[in-house]
Amino acid sequence: MAIDMPDRIAQIAAKITPAATVLGVGINYQGYMASVRCMAYLDSISETFAPNILPTDTESQKEQKNQFFRANPKKGLMVYLRSPTNQDFEVGLIDLYNVKPVFLAGIDEYFSGITIYGIRFGWRIIAKIIDRGFGLLQNNTGAGKQNDWLSITGYVEEKSGLLQDHNNIVYNFIQ
Repeated sequence: MAIDMPDRIAQIAAKITPAATVLGVGINYQGYMASVRCMAYLDSISETFAPNILPTDTESQKEQKNQFFRANPKKGLMVYLRSPTNQDFEVGLIDLYNVKPVFLAGIDEYFSGITIYGIRFGWRIIAKIIDRGFGLLQNNTGAGKQNDWLSITGYVEEKSGLLQDHNNIVYNFIQ
């Protein structure tokens, strides 16, 4: 017989700097990814401004503004899921722009079109900075310049339970 245990929240937090352009976040639980996002500070490429989409814009005008924005200098973040056997599965590519004060993007939306995404024990989220024509993260010098960085934060709702047989606990599937 299974006994439901209270759900717990497991934090996801990692940072990529010019010294480490790849990160792996170990998922040592199984549960449902509720929210994961990245925040990027990129002083090594020219600053840009998000498109000003108006409620009165036609679909053609919205697309034109978005295309103009996407043509700006950018860096890339490739997101993978890595299996316990070290096989990588591409999840999505996020373009990162120098929008001040910082550029924000949701990562969980790349895992699935639903509001939550299941993660199994032993899997890892891998994020790698890739060159989109403007290099990787850089250490910046000069007055008022900061080094590039990217942080990934979020949480998973950890599901757990105990299996019980004749009042003996047999297995707890959360470690």
